[in-house]
Amino acid sequence: MKSLSSGYQSLNASQPWFCLWILNTAYHLNAQISPEERTKFLVKIASLQNETGGFAGTPTFSTVITPDNKKVSESNPYNFLKLDQAMCGEQSHLLSSFAAVCSLVLLGGKEAANLTNRSTMLNWLLQMKQNNGSFTVHFNGEVDLRGSYCAIVIAFLLDIMTPEIVSNVADFVYSCQNYDGGFGPSPGVESHGSYSFCAIAILDILDRFDCIDMAAFLDYVTKRQMPLEGGFNGRINKLVDGCYSYWIGSIFPMIQSKLDTTSFNSFNYSKLGGDSSSSLNKDLAETQSSDDNNDPGLNYQPDLLFDRMMLQKYILLCCQAHPILKAGDRGNNKRSACGLRDKPGTFPDYYHTSYCLSGLSVSQHYLVQQKDAAVPELDDILLRPNVGCAYCKLVNSSSQHSSKRSAAKCIPKSSKVSDACRCGCCGKRKVARLAKINSYVANEKRKLLVFGEISDNQVMPVHPVYNLGVDKISEFFSFQ
Repeated sequence: MKSLSSGYQSLNASQPWFCLWILNTAYHLNAQISPEERTKFLVKIASLQNETGGFAGTPTFSTVITPDNKKVSESNPYNFLKLDQAMCGEQSHLLSSFAAVCSLVLLGGKEAANLTNRSTMLNWLLQMKQNNGSFTVHFNGEVDLRGSYCAIVIAFLLDIMTPEIVSNVADFVYSCQNYDGGFGPSPGVESHGSYSFCAIAILDILDRFDCIDMAAFLDYVTKRQMPLEGGFNGRINKLVDGCYSYWIGSIFPMIQSKLDTTSFNSFNYSKLGGDSSSSLNKDLAETQSSDDNNDPGLNYQPDLLFDRMMLQKYILLCCQAHPILKAGDRGNNKRSACGLRDKPGTFPDYYHTSYCLSGLSVSQHYLVQQKDAAVPELDDILLRPNVGCAYCKLVNSSSQHSSKRSAAKCIPKSSKVSDACRCGCCGKRKVARLAKINSYVANEKRKLLVFGEISDNQVMPVHPVYNLGVDKISEFFSFQ
């Protein structure tokens, strides 16, 4: 938390991501952030926020000037087409904004919850939104599922989800599914584990699993775990990588509750159109019943669609760095190593440390979504273009919510949410978001450790969609 080695200089534009990786690692390990460190994180994230909305990868100038020398304000909407990059510094980026907002959730407290200017953030997100439901990651930037996932998560966490934000998003996700069942970053592009995660996470938030070919996707995602290594690869015929322990591993909790698990076992997908006699399924079945997986006290159960024992063994035995290596060091450093890596023979880094621990969390705790959870309909509450109360000043529209999802033109008037709600809609929206988060519960019967006592290698449970602690998200909501 104090400094990074020189090897990270080339990643200067990823400053909010370093905040997220470090804070999430600390959360996984139940480590405490000191008040001084928390303040430094808040100051850093605040320096990344642009007046025109969103967060950049490096600190921005405090004043943004348009080419006609007029200061940007809410009454003078900023025209990105006339952006003078040299005068404004780093522009906002969806991925940087996602990392910044998630870092604020992990930091917690009222100051973190109110640091983001929701007014300019919503306006900026709407400018990134494309007609086909996708988002550009920055102005005139590329379009892929990462941007859509980051935008939807930001909108949900900050309570700025509107009909315009979510319109056609599920359609864009559907268009990215390939012949092999996986999802690519955009239509027609090779399937990839991380983009498949983004697709499934978006559909989980929007409750739209109905729009994809789930059987084909199951065939794709269950083949990502390699029978020898036990870890996941991100693409067909590629090597195993520790970070996919989360990118792929967290998909299974999201889709598990949508399936009738009584009709098939963890490695037999004949009823889903898969080939139960494939060599992969046979290898996994043999691994499942091996002596190594039946050590006394482990209580091994094939209760998921992937082998949790094998994944934990890969992370703990193969992804921990050799003692002579130091994170970020490419020289012959003899000091003790720390952190996790993608595979043996490589160097540890903050990215893989965070996501390998997230993979451990998924395989140890397995947060599962309750089928009968009383989660209010998103369309009725979260996406309602509210009018008539202090909070609803965020929506500049006289149209009432209709069964046709009438779109309201959202032009925020304030960056803060007022508590003076007379119609009760603010409380309902908060309850709806909390219910959506709390619908995932940790199944205590599914704790599974590779070796040792619980305190030896168990990490904190994280929400599979957001990779954040449910308690942290709930606390973040409480201050809004």
